Formats: sequence, structure tokens, C-alpha cells
Amino acid sequence: MPSVDVARSGEDLTVTLPLNAGSGYRVYKVVRPGNVRVVVDAGPGVARSSPQVLTRVTAPLIVLDPVRVPGVGRDVTLEVARRAAELLSKFGWQVRMTRDASQTLSREDALRLTRQSDVYLALDLGRLPGAQRSGVTVYEQTGRASAPLINTIRAGAAPPYSALVVAGPGSTRRLGELLRGELKAKGVTAGRETTSRVLSLGEAPQAALLLELGWAGNAEDLAKLGVNQRLQLMAEAVARSVATYLTARANNNANISAGAAGAQP
Repeated sequence: MPSVDVARSGEDLTVTLPLNAGSGYRVYKVVRPGNVRVVVDAGPGVARSSPQVLTRVTAPLIVLDPVRVPGVGRDVTLEVARRAAELLSKFGWQVRMTRDASQTLSREDALRLTRQSDVYLALDLGRLPGAQRSGVTVYEQTGRASAPLINTIRAGAAPPYSALVVAGPGSTRRLGELLRGELKAKGVTAGRETTSRVLSLGEAPQAALLLELGWAGNAEDLAKLGVNQRLQLMAEAVARSVATYLTARANNNANISAGAAGAQP
């Protein structure tokens, strides 16, 4: 914007900004604890060949979030995330982790990274006092997202190229199916459940899953996770499913782009 004017009138603020004729605009309100942001999405549209769009398609961001589980001994969530990140990075994918052996991102920095992700995957161990549970589970987020912008686009008010910014729940479902398929191919049967209680899953605008590697209170699960081969196959399943999902997404976007180009007069 070449200029923006903000004026106070009582308890209200008026924001005035120039828009070219035919630009079109949408206004979103992002409410977070302690503050409210107003986002003005102003046109015109963005060409598919623009560097910003191409970067989003060809260099997606994968965020791995290994939850720290106290009292378990070996840091298995970090170990699986580290191994998966190494595999993905080796083949050219862009991967960020919310923590490593020496440092952990703050909660807000981790959420900020999550909001930029094309794939977000949290890794955790099941922990519920008195629960007699075991095994591997893949969780998908249900319900409304934390950000009104995500809800607005998923509800159908989709501006051009919005799928590159916010994906529908079908993307998470496809990634979950791929992950469970890769695990099954390696001899691990993973359950599928939904949750609405994980903040980071609601903040992720694209595909987002929580992979529960086992249960912290189950001796058999912990024994399996103490074996390097088990951690390696879990990491390989994560890496292969994410790479397969993103490759298919990139190919789909490329086909749509080619179709749009062919339709030009």
C-alpha cells in the first residue's frame, strides 16, 4: 500500500487505504490471547508464474514437532523426528524442527513456525493416568481452527490460489492415510482417531497430524521404542509419507497451472 491512514473516533479506529478500481478485498480478524489483528487481503490476483507462488509449490516447509515427554528415559520423539528430518533433507526437502538436543523454540515461536508449514507433524507418547492403552495412533484435527482466516477459506469463501495458503481437511486425511499405509508396510498397525484439543494442529493451515508413537505407561510400547530398528522404521514411514504427499500436491498444482495456461486466449 502506498499509504495508510488510521484515525480514532471514540473507542473505534478507522483504517483508510487506497485500492485500485476492481482490486477487490477481504478483511479478516485474527483473535489471539491479548491482541487482535485485522488482515486486509487486497487484489488483484497473483499470476501462477510469480516467484512467491512457485516457491510455495516447489519449496514447501515441513515442520516436525517432537513433544518432550518427561520420565521416559530415551527421548524417542526427538530421535524419530531427527531421523525423519535427515532423510527428508537428504532428498532436498525443507525441514524445520521445533527443538533439538540443545535448544527448544518458545511456544509462540513454535506456533509461528507451525502457521508457515505446508506439512506439520507432532510426535508424542500417549499419557493418561490409569489408561490401559497401547500401540501407535495417528490423530487428525476436527472442529474449527484457531484462526478465523482458516475457517473462512475452508467454509468456501476461497480467493484465487487459496489452496496454496490454506488446505481443506481432505489434505490432512490423505497424509494420514499415507502415513498409516507406510507404517503398515513396515509391520506397524496404526489406529486413526480425531482430536480437537491440540492447539498446534488447529494453527497449521495445511496438512497436520499428531503421531503417537506408543504409550508412556505401557512397558511393551517402551520396550519396542528402545530398539533402534523400531525408531528407524517409524522415521522412514514419516519421511516417505510426507514426501509422497508433497510430490503429489506439487504435481497436481503443476497440472492445474498447465491447464490454466492452455485456456488463455
